[in-house]
Amino acid sequence: MKRFFKNLFDFLISTRATILLLFIFLFSLAIATFIEEKHDTVTAKSIVYNAKWFELLMLLLAVNFIGNIQKYQMHLKEKLPGLLFHSAFIVLIIGGSITRYTGYVGKMHIRQGETSNICYIPEPHLYVQATDGKQNYSVDHPLSLSSFTGNSIHLSIETEAKGVIEIDYKNYIKNAVELIDQNGKVKYVSGEEDDSDVHVLILDVTFNGNKEEVSLLRNPGFNPDYEEIEFINMKLRISFGMRKKELPFSIHLNKFILDNYPGSNIPSSIASEITLIDKRYNLSEDHEVFMNNVLDYDGYRLYQQSYDKDEMGTILSVNYDFYGTWVTYFGYLVLLVGFTLTLFNKNSRYWFLIRKIGQLQSKRRGDNLIQVNWKHIGIVVVSLILAYAGFTYLLKNNEKSARDEHIDKFGRQI
Repeated sequence: MKRFFKNLFDFLISTRATILLLFIFLFSLAIATFIEEKHDTVTAKSIVYNAKWFELLMLLLAVNFIGNIQKYQMHLKEKLPGLLFHSAFIVLIIGGSITRYTGYVGKMHIRQGETSNICYIPEPHLYVQATDGKQNYSVDHPLSLSSFTGNSIHLSIETEAKGVIEIDYKNYIKNAVELIDQNGKVKYVSGEEDDSDVHVLILDVTFNGNKEEVSLLRNPGFNPDYEEIEFINMKLRISFGMRKKELPFSIHLNKFILDNYPGSNIPSSIASEITLIDKRYNLSEDHEVFMNNVLDYDGYRLYQQSYDKDEMGTILSVNYDFYGTWVTYFGYLVLLVGFTLTLFNKNSRYWFLIRKIGQLQSKRRGDNLIQVNWKHIGIVVVSLILAYAGFTYLLKNNEKSARDEHIDKFGRQI
């Protein structure tokens, strides 16, 4: 048994395993992109990104990199660039894991003069509220729905002396089209992608042997639309929408400001004058959030995203991934340092290949020909590539700035 695990570990840290794992990783990303294009993001997450096998793949890659560090003794001084290069990928995997399990992106919807600490995360959730007149019951259940994979939902809500409420999955219809049958009842059928953006979740609700079918329309807004079901001695309200998360602080919208270009209805700027309230620290601060002016607080980043049609409410984007972001940034920094040192380390694989190429060229041309300094050529080539990338980046930014300036002038002239 020990020999088996030793052989398994030796294979996991081998070069063949590295190539195999990287191939599976790249192939998985390509498949996920295809699934997201063909179906939706939820399906891609369900099959690839949030799947256990993909997490196992990331773990095996980390083990492979750690094993290679030990196998090739990269802790030695002359192999420091290789150590940094491999360690960077391990740090990036750790940063991605932190983001996967702790980070999220959502939205806050606040009307002018109101205060809110609720963030809506675009992850489907089922909300159930039940009452028997004396006792109230509430359930918040995460959903993973896809038209490509099999879906399964089963909830049981125990009530005091009234029985058990059971909720079971029946059907999920994407791009649903509403029809009226011969009995005058509303039913939903699947349509084409361009026909509708309405998604319908159909559930069977059972209480004390009585079964009712309920169709829930996915609510893309911030206020859930509840469907009501009434049994003997029990009333239920069920909704299907985004996940709600309470933030440790509140935002009060003092005023929403929208400026248009003169003579048009095209917005030139949108801003929200807010008050950040954190009762944990008896904190109350006034801020202004607008495009390119982000509010950073306690690991959260708040951006100005959109607004209500009546211009009396704001929609702020909320991003929480403080630790995952900085760990990932650190990983990219280590990767950059390792890559740079590799270019100047004579013992690296890069210079080994450069010397081999030089030797082959020398043999072909003969000893009497001028020797080519491949080290200098390599540095020049890399420098030209970096210079070209920097020039292209600056050129695009200058074009964008000039274009924005012309648009602004044109808007003012109108």
